[in-house]
Amino acid sequence: MKDTLENFKKYPNLKVIYFLSSAALACIQPFISVYLHSFKTIKPSVIGIITCIIPFLSFVSAPIWTGIADKHNVQKRVLVFNCLVASVALLLLIPTNDNLFGIFALISLYSISSAPITPLIDGFVLKEMGEDSKLYGMQRLFAAISYGLAAFATGIVIEKHSINFLFVSYTFWMVIFLIYFIYNQTNIASKIKKSGVNLSNFKKLLEEEEVEINNNNNNNINDINNNENDSGCTQNDIDSPTLVVKAKDQPEEINDVKDNLIEKEGDYEDLASIPMQANGGEHIPQERLRTKQVYLNILKDAHMMIFLFATMICGMTANIIGNFLFLFLQDVKHASSMLLGSTMPFTVVMELPFFFFGKQLLTVVGVNKLIIIGHCAFILRLCLYNILAIESVSPWFVLPIEILHGIAFATIWTAGVELSNQMAPKGYETTYQGIFAGMFVGLGAGLGSIIGGFLYEHKSPMYLFRFTAIATTFSLIVFSLNQLYFSKKNKKKLVTSNNSLI
Repeated sequence: MKDTLENFKKYPNLKVIYFLSSAALACIQPFISVYLHSFKTIKPSVIGIITCIIPFLSFVSAPIWTGIADKHNVQKRVLVFNCLVASVALLLLIPTNDNLFGIFALISLYSISSAPITPLIDGFVLKEMGEDSKLYGMQRLFAAISYGLAAFATGIVIEKHSINFLFVSYTFWMVIFLIYFIYNQTNIASKIKKSGVNLSNFKKLLEEEEVEINNNNNNNINDINNNENDSGCTQNDIDSPTLVVKAKDQPEEINDVKDNLIEKEGDYEDLASIPMQANGGEHIPQERLRTKQVYLNILKDAHMMIFLFATMICGMTANIIGNFLFLFLQDVKHASSMLLGSTMPFTVVMELPFFFFGKQLLTVVGVNKLIIIGHCAFILRLCLYNILAIESVSPWFVLPIEILHGIAFATIWTAGVELSNQMAPKGYETTYQGIFAGMFVGLGAGLGSIIGGFLYEHKSPMYLFRFTAIATTFSLIVFSLNQLYFSKKNKKKLVTSNNSLI
């Protein structure tokens, strides 16, 4: 337990990043269908079509944005740009009113720009943690905390004021997130991460900043004088804009250069710009798959494709519940906006322990079993909604049912991020996060919007929830059989290899 608490204290900056970014998301994601439903001219089937824009465009644009970011090593610039565009698109919805064309166009712009935000943040966090990637859940749980609190507060605000406060609240949190994220890349912020965040350490860093610059200049001059004869390096060589690493003690020098850049800049994008040379200036080629080959490898990998299929179905389930549960509570149970906002803390309360003990769960339970647990939680949640069909049952009964969301989402998301990170080729970690996120909040959620809107209008809310439970059960069976098959196949390979050694 002591080690767990020590691990929890690590990476406070990443926790803040998740807290602020998720607070912005909580102001818009749970309430987008409520916003559309506020216009009496928009039918549920039309709501389904409009809300499917967000996930479908996310499915297409998330891998494109993350692929561009990985290819050109500009992850942070892409993140900042897309956050700004998403905020502007939502603010422009305020004067649009019930103009369907304007709503369609602006939500499309928001969908394209917001799609890579979560995978880019996940990729950045995993890169910063390095070998501590299994501590991802401890950072991600702060997103769950902020999501519940911000959504609850947003429900109260729109109940007392206007539905347009959704977009103002999103922009407010997004601006704070960008300010902190940019500050987090500065030299002082990088040092505070290592030395602590108390006031005395902060003052020391400010006092030592100027002293360190002077010492570095003096050390550079001494190194030039001492090494000029041994290395054959002249002053002109040192002033050259290209960094050349000599063959002598090459591995240690390369590592020192990379470590120095990480400590000084805190920016992993700069590492790709270092031209490494050895053996008398001969270039060391970097092994990197082409983007086309990466996608072909995914399509050929049956294990990966079934994982993505299960991710898609779970994304469909989560979207159907997220978009149409609130409509059901309003239309059938006559629930208030305050009740809708009150459901959000209950949806995230169980995410906290699952994200907090994410490392232990990944180690003890395993990635595949966590995904199976997530399926089961979704199925049980959908079945319990049938109780709400009874007229005498209060709509407030939905609150304890929503606790199951935390188990379902936290297990599937933690396992999915870890599995995507493990399977990604070097240099394509963000791309794989984009594919995983694209399947969950993109293609899967888009199918959920279309199917949900049609069944909600032409059948009934309960019919929709029962259909979704059956689809999720089918996904659970397919994924479980797949794991059983591959586990037996791996055991046979292990036995064959052991026999060959004997």
